[in-house]
Amino acid sequence: MVLILFFSIFFFTLIVSAPIFFSLGLSAIALLWNKGMLSPQLIVQRMFAGVDSFPMMAIPFFMLAGSLMDTGGISSRLVRFSNYLVGWIQGGWPT
Repeated sequence: MVLILFFSIFFFTLIVSAPIFFSLGLSAIALLWNKGMLSPQLIVQRMFAGVDSFPMMAIPFFMLAGSLMDTGGISSRLVRFSNYLVGWIQGGWPT
């Protein structure tokens, strides 16, 4: 019965074109709710613990830096500069 609930929610959310991470999360929350292992305090605690992770905070900032570099044209200048420095060297393993 529990697996039927899990898969039905998962496939329903996929059919209505929800993202996969949302489908998996919603079906997992429904499964925990059905088993009685879900408390609101635990959800809030886990959300703050996930946001507090330094490597997880670095990922969006890395993406923001890449977007700013692309918008400002810095990335194309970096590629031209690196091509100027080592572009004349043939790559690959010697045969």
